[in-house]
Amino acid sequence: MKQCRILFIQGGRKTKKPDWLTEEVRFKLFVNNRELTEFLASPADLRQLIYGHLYAAGIIREAGDIRSLRIDSKKRYGRVTVKSGGKNEDSPAEKSLSGLSIPAIAGMMKKFKTNSNEFKKTGAVHSAALCDSKKILIFKEDLGRHNAMDKVVGEALLKDISLRDKILLSSGRLPLEVVARAAACRIPAIVSVSAPTYQSVALARKKNMLLIGFCRSERMNIYSGIGRLTL
Repeated sequence: MKQCRILFIQGGRKTKKPDWLTEEVRFKLFVNNRELTEFLASPADLRQLIYGHLYAAGIIREAGDIRSLRIDSKKRYGRVTVKSGGKNEDSPAEKSLSGLSIPAIAGMMKKFKTNSNEFKKTGAVHSAALCDSKKILIFKEDLGRHNAMDKVVGEALLKDISLRDKILLSSGRLPLEVVARAAACRIPAIVSVSAPTYQSVALARKKNMLLIGFCRSERMNIYSGIGRLTL
């Protein structure tokens, strides 16, 4: 975050004051000497972003598949060498979410919504978190909800935390590509403060994923995977 001076107007009154703004960078990723993609992202946790993005794309199966990684923070690029391997299975593991209850989800979402200091100051970032049935394990934020998710996944890989029995919390909408990304990462549950689409619900039901939207206080919509919950 960085500060700048702004002119604030309210009720006809004009006030000059400092304001916090989030930063954004264009960041190119090269894999095995070929340009793979370009991110528009927040500048923090770029290493985790790379690991998570490559895992979700099926380019790596585990953190050890990356043989070398160099990040140039000034020129804004990352160079990665990976060993060849097959893609990840595009489905979450059939592993129980033991002890996961509606009160537990409501409590984690309440804490999740208060975690982001940058959002409180700028209102310009999305948040994502990885949880077990009791607590938040990893919390990340970024300009894009996909990037925030990739950063969470990347940190889990680097810390050798299994995704197969965890819950992904999100501050954004849940379109098909987000649910498909979670399925590719073998995450069996997604909870958001916002809405899914018809297509994302259809995929979640096909994959037997727990999908919850509009999770606010004790209110929530359960679209898929109710059997994974303790009611």
